[in-house]
Amino acid sequence: MAVNYVAVLVSAIASMAVGFVWYSPGVFGRQWMHLTGITKKDVEKGKANMPQKMVVALIAQLVMAYALSLLLTATSTVGAKAGAKLAALVWLGFVATILLGSVLWEGKPSKLWILNSAQWLVAMAVMGAILAAW
Repeated sequence: MAVNYVAVLVSAIASMAVGFVWYSPGVFGRQWMHLTGITKKDVEKGKANMPQKMVVALIAQLVMAYALSLLLTATSTVGAKAGAKLAALVWLGFVATILLGSVLWEGKPSKLWILNSAQWLVAMAVMGAILAAW
């Protein structure tokens, strides 16, 4: 199967950009901090190893974009709208259901599940749109 590696890279970066915006203080960052119990002090301490975390996050996004690209190719999905729809279906069948375990078994608030799951829906739809449009 042919993979457009430029599209994989662009979609991975776009997915990370969605996360940056989503969890920024002006959007849902404060709500996320409240739901997770993370304080501003914790955030400041976490900045020390932020470069390493960002590299790992980028690698994870590249893996996800590559796998989604293979799925889009295997299903002959073409066009941004069709790519976003298939990515949303993958999100529903896998990501949203897996993340639900944190509510059921770890006692995390359902509002946190909604917040995190919705971010992944948007990020994956953006990925799918980019990958299927190229």
